[in-house]
Amino acid sequence: MSQILDGKSLSLKIKEELRKMIEERVSNGFKPPRLDIIMIGNDYATSLYVGIKKSLGQDIGVEVVVHDLDYAIETKDLIGKINEIENITDGILVQLPLPERIDTRKVLDSIPVHLDIDGLTTENLEKLKKNELGAIPSATALGVITLLKENNIELEGKRVCMIGNSIEVGQPLSAMLKNEGSIVTVCDIDTPNTKEISKESDIVISATGNPEMVTKEWIKKDAVVIDIGISRVGERIVGDVNYEDVKDQVSYISPVPGGVGPMTVVSLFRNLITTLKT
Repeated sequence: MSQILDGKSLSLKIKEELRKMIEERVSNGFKPPRLDIIMIGNDYATSLYVGIKKSLGQDIGVEVVVHDLDYAIETKDLIGKINEIENITDGILVQLPLPERIDTRKVLDSIPVHLDIDGLTTENLEKLKKNELGAIPSATALGVITLLKENNIELEGKRVCMIGNSIEVGQPLSAMLKNEGSIVTVCDIDTPNTKEISKESDIVISATGNPEMVTKEWIKKDAVVIDIGISRVGERIVGDVNYEDVKDQVSYISPVPGGVGPMTVVSLFRNLITTLKT
């Protein structure tokens, strides 16, 4: 019988811990931490994700300032906005994805590394790959590692198939897993033998956005499955993994929704608190 990796319950526990830390900090005379979120345009998904982050931040005592910029903004003006706020905030988050005309890498790398609470600057990614102290991990990667460790899932020496190689998830998460001693194979949807690699792995993690792509034929008996994808299929919200098909094949599985998603949001604020100057 598979066990559910309940990110929702764990995120609520971490949220309460962060709230108490901020409360104690403010009682010692510090200002409430401030997070600035930059969003481009106001489509439904972007507004929803930013709204969730703002709500959680306010619940734990963080001042969250949202900069809702016009969809027509250019790269240089977006970077100018980051430069404008970098001296008055404790953290900066640029909500992705950005419009195709914008140079996403250039924008992310304009965030001062100590304010990069989503861990997506080149400098933070390189520090993470080198396992250097002070590296800020991506919020999703941190959320996944926390979810695995809190459920006492062994990582050292385990074979991991990481499906998806994005800068937001695949790259930082594979680096963190290697730092934990895992043997990681990174695949993407174009890797010809992804299914075979997945079938041989102790832990399978998928972050591609291809709904219900991973079936029981991809998973060996008693593997651990982490589903980071999220898609809408008709009226259903589903992940990359066909949950009903694989649930009796695995030892642990993260659901969609309620698995990695809540852990990602709370991990943003965990990064923010960790990087605060005392």
